[in-house]
Amino acid sequence: MMTMKNKVLFACLTIWVLCVSCEKDNIIPIYGQQEEGKEISMGDSLNQPPHWRVLSPYMYPYTMSAIVVIPDSLAGVYKSSDELAVFMDETCRGVAEHIDNEGVGYRWFIVIYGSEDRENLRFKYYSSAKNSYYRSKDFLLFETNSRFGSVDNPKCLSFQFLN
Repeated sequence: MMTMKNKVLFACLTIWVLCVSCEKDNIIPIYGQQEEGKEISMGDSLNQPPHWRVLSPYMYPYTMSAIVVIPDSLAGVYKSSDELAVFMDETCRGVAEHIDNEGVGYRWFIVIYGSEDRENLRFKYYSSAKNSYYRSKDFLLFETNSRFGSVDNPKCLSFQFLN
């Protein structure tokens, strides 16, 4: 039999799990299959944005943050439907938010989830204006509680064309 205290704790935990596992913008892709934590295949759906998301972020015990900008060649054609995310292999570990910081310009802010230090991460970018996917040329090593870039000094990512 559950006590009132246990019922309240259970209800709070259930609400928290539902909140942290919500999808970005509550969008459920209508193409391809997506396994737990995996990115959506770009296969036959190159004409649609990917809607990347981190599934079950509560499963990752550690985080780090990143504040980045994209190269001028991509920033010049930015649309609100563009997406930037961080991956370990094909598992999405963070989805960026594009925010205008008055006086300093646009930045991408990302909370990156990890299981352990020294995991190799890569950024992926989808440009809706160019209908193209890009992957960062360099890896980022996951370091618990660290910060990659800052508002005043964001890291500029270098990308290679994927399609």
